[in-house]
Amino acid sequence: EKIAHSLVDYKLSSKLEVEHCCMFWETQKDCNNCISMRAYISKKTAFKIEIKDNLIYLIQAFPIQIGSQDFVIEMIKDITDEEIVLADNQEDKNIHEYVKEMNTQLITDELTGAFNRRYLEEHLSTDLYKSRVNGTSIAIIMADIDYFKSVNDTYGHVVGDCVLKKFSDLVNSSIRSSIDWMARYGGEEFLIILRNSDKSKTFEIIENIRKKIEQTEFICGDSKVKITCSFGINVVDSSIH
Repeated sequence: EKIAHSLVDYKLSSKLEVEHCCMFWETQKDCNNCISMRAYISKKTAFKIEIKDNLIYLIQAFPIQIGSQDFVIEMIKDITDEEIVLADNQEDKNIHEYVKEMNTQLITDELTGAFNRRYLEEHLSTDLYKSRVNGTSIAIIMADIDYFKSVNDTYGHVVGDCVLKKFSDLVNSSIRSSIDWMARYGGEEFLIILRNSDKSKTFEIIENIRKKIEQTEFICGDSKVKITCSFGINVVDSSIH
């Protein structure tokens, strides 16, 4: 799985400069909203807008095939001085706020605040690949709230949604925010990814989360709900070949 990033800044230079996109953004990791991975998976052109050093950039990712290998060409254009029209209901926001909010919404589950299926599909394969290349362990955990249908049946879907949100907050606050992440897989199922986590560390983290959930009373309006959660754990030790 190879992705070729070709960056073009039309405003500063007409010369094609080839480098990894992280070098342009001066980050040490892939963007949360990575359109190169989106284009690679969907085999369709993807677009987004980003802001760096108060400059506004339009980024386009084009999937191409060379021989039997798939690549992505990523092109960046400085559109700071071009006319940008926001939707009518966004007139009270400046462009910086709008771009940040738009990019966040694309990868976030609206109800729980966890990452969504799009983020999961675009980033899990990348994390697994990097783990194998770097020889590090990675843990993939499926979390499923037990008998969640009975919560909706007993308290109603509004309370059920509230429990899902508070459950997501509890799990997110219990993992390492700098390297781990969680996505809503569907309904009451969530996927938790623990990077650089061996079996011992993984079981320690998940057991801590399990106990917190079991001991927590989720208060939603006038309702107080107790739940438990089951976990399926798979630790990939990429240091063992």
